[in-house]
Amino acid sequence: MIIKGSSRAGAAGLSKHLQNAKTNERVTLQETSWTLAKDITGALHEMDAIAAGGRCKAFMYHAQINPKADEHLTPEQWQKAVDTLEKNLGLEGHQRVVVEHVKDGRQHYHVVWNRLDVETLKSVSMSWNYRTHELTARQLEKEFQLERVQGVHVEREEGKTRGADTPERWEFEHGQKSGLDPLQIKAEVSELWRASKTGQEFAAALEESGYILAKGDRRDFCIIDEPGDYHSLARRLEGVKAAEVREHMKDVDRASLPTVAEAKEMQSERQQQREIGHGQKSGLNPRQIKAEVSELWSVSKTGQEFAAALEEHGYLLAKGDRRDFVIIDERGGEYSAARATGSKVAEVRERMKDINRAALPSVEAAKTLQEEQARKREQEERVKREQETEDFEKQKKREAMRAQVVDTVCAVWKESGYNGLDFLVSIQHKGLYVAQDSNRFVVVQENGFMHGLSAKQYGETAQKIQEGITATLKDNNGLILPTVEECRATLKERHEEEYKALKISQSSELGKTQADIRLAYTLTKGGQAFADALADKGLILARVTDSEAQASIFEDGELVVVNVHGAVNRLNTRTTGAGKSELIKRLSLINRDELFTLSEAKEEQYKALKISQSSELGKTQADIRLAYALTKGGQAFANALEDKGLILARVTDIEVQDSITLSCFYSRDMTKDFAPPILKEGELVVVNAHGAVYRLNARTTGDDKSEMIERLSGINRADLLTLREAKETVYGVKQHRKVEKDLEQIKRDNKRQAMSYPIPHPHPPWEAEAQKITPPRDERPRPQHPADHARSIIREREEKAKREREEQGLRTARDIIAREAKDGRTEQTDRKEVRTAKDIMRESRTEQTDRKQVMTAKDIMRESKERQSERGERERGDDEERKRKQERERER
Repeated sequence: MIIKGSSRAGAAGLSKHLQNAKTNERVTLQETSWTLAKDITGALHEMDAIAAGGRCKAFMYHAQINPKADEHLTPEQWQKAVDTLEKNLGLEGHQRVVVEHVKDGRQHYHVVWNRLDVETLKSVSMSWNYRTHELTARQLEKEFQLERVQGVHVEREEGKTRGADTPERWEFEHGQKSGLDPLQIKAEVSELWRASKTGQEFAAALEESGYILAKGDRRDFCIIDEPGDYHSLARRLEGVKAAEVREHMKDVDRASLPTVAEAKEMQSERQQQREIGHGQKSGLNPRQIKAEVSELWSVSKTGQEFAAALEEHGYLLAKGDRRDFVIIDERGGEYSAARATGSKVAEVRERMKDINRAALPSVEAAKTLQEEQARKREQEERVKREQETEDFEKQKKREAMRAQVVDTVCAVWKESGYNGLDFLVSIQHKGLYVAQDSNRFVVVQENGFMHGLSAKQYGETAQKIQEGITATLKDNNGLILPTVEECRATLKERHEEEYKALKISQSSELGKTQADIRLAYTLTKGGQAFADALADKGLILARVTDSEAQASIFEDGELVVVNVHGAVNRLNTRTTGAGKSELIKRLSLINRDELFTLSEAKEEQYKALKISQSSELGKTQADIRLAYALTKGGQAFANALEDKGLILARVTDIEVQDSITLSCFYSRDMTKDFAPPILKEGELVVVNAHGAVYRLNARTTGDDKSEMIERLSGINRADLLTLREAKETVYGVKQHRKVEKDLEQIKRDNKRQAMSYPIPHPHPPWEAEAQKITPPRDERPRPQHPADHARSIIREREEKAKREREEQGLRTARDIIAREAKDGRTEQTDRKEVRTAKDIMRESRTEQTDRKQVMTAKDIMRESKERQSERGERERGDDEERKRKQERERER
């Protein structure tokens, strides 16, 4: 018995290894102790969660108990083995998981313990664990009467040597990936070692076999195999010590050998050259090819027989440039005949002497022949598979159809009370018709398929139905059943009429989504404009990928439209009203990389539908999330908000102070339900038509903070309104609408009062009041778009700020730099150097003589900010004074 084990971390990786059913014939969970979870993954993750409270990183101890293949333990013995190992390791009472594996008929157990005590979170030391493993193995061998295995640490017997070292686990895993077994490599390298007399000869043999001899960092010599994995030369030689290796390799200059990294790079380059030379990667396992070719070589006696056997198994024999004979596989991969057969070059030449090498095709010609044959075989197999699939589907549909007809006929016969006349009348309501074919009765479907009333399908019911129909025909002399041809002719005429009616209805009526697609296509010219118009209507223009095309009726790269319910509509003459060539030309200008795929579009529409149907979000919040979900870029998000009557604004430092003041006021007022949030400078907010402010967060957008910042980074914030400007814009729009509403009300009142006076009055009493309220037509405020109104407010504010700066003589660092750069442009050209803002400020002392000091750009910006703050405080003071005045007036 052999016991191995080590401490480790990584619950997910170990769980995947323990449940790997590909490399194991059977995987069985035997036990989970002291864990709430009763499965492997849950128990290991539970250990991981407990270890998070301690300092132990390698919190699991993974042990393997491996008896020999011919030794089988009872369940009680396995339980005893696990408990004994647990006791010797000092892990009693700890959480553990026991898993049984059966691989190649050999039974072995994996045991995983949590090294941390659940109560104290202290970990058990695993020092001298190898010695503990051997002590436990020897104890179990004696108790279970198993064959003793010679170990290293305990009970060394005289004259008994330890078995050969097995490959390390990482070497075994590398071998699984590359397909090269470390033990096979060891056997091959050992054979080359025994066949060579000097180190130079051994290095040449390694080179010929595809290996590269390299100098190791800690080892004297290493070998690099074809996949690029490295091996210690001493570990890959059977029964050879390191001193013997140095003595044998003394004629090899170690300094001239490549390093391990250089040798790996050389192997990689060789592999690339082989792939380029082959034209395409073989895709076949070289080991399997070598085994198959070796078998053909062993059963053939002459070269002609060997060549015929190769051709029969899909290989071709060719003449090589450097090698005598080359074997080409079905995929175009080339192999040396000597290496593929495992024979020496002299043996291959001796057996192949009956073959005329000049008559053989070259390597390139053989590859061309193999490619043609492979294409032919692939085409034949594809046609065969398609035909088999089609036949299978037809047969399946035919059987399902026949079973459905049988069930329907039996049900109708039972419902008709076993009366033949009622049966003939009722069967037609099910879309079936009874016809007469020669001397038998058959059932004809609407698609024209015929089914006989045979006893095989209906049993005794078939005889009863036939007798009922015969009796009905005998009792009703004028009743005649149609023939199968007459039924089919009648059905064909009916189908043609229905098809014509369907075409007429389809050409004259469009659904809502189809009508929206045609309207968007008609009102736009470019492809991108068409996509934007669809987005305004809540539709998404998407592209179909290759995988989506294979799973649907659409074509790869086709553009389709997905509505809010996830239904897909194709772009054709019916939905766009344009011909195919015109449609392709229009859609060719669309950047398809920016479009959603079909599955992504369905998912986005599903999210949008969920958002619109959500009862937890208010109307404005739902509109914000819907606009965010249906757009990709930041500017598109702002445009979508504007289409919904919302304004995306930025927060300045003055508005931050306003939010702080307002929040404090709400906090002091106990009658208020909630306090408004405190905003941050530079934050983006949304203002609705009532002036309410909404922050952009996970609730209103559905994204976390990092994704939302990345999405909104493309917005030009200089073009956005400030929060105050946005509120003033909303207020102006509301006032404008109120004025319009008042004017409409006055007009209705005037019309109502005029109708109440039968005799025209020269000056009605309401005319003077109307003249006071209603301004002249030329002086009436005209409706203005919110964006235009906002831009006019921005221009007025900019002009006002410009006048204030001119009056106060306030100059920013940018003004100084621009003016000084303009005045000193000639001097800068002569010097051919760029002067910084600091140099310009140093030369502008003439205008700053009142201060008698050099002011830097930072000082000016600080002073500008202080003056702006003072101006903001004055404005806030004026606002507060205005509010107090209004409150006094209300009190009066």
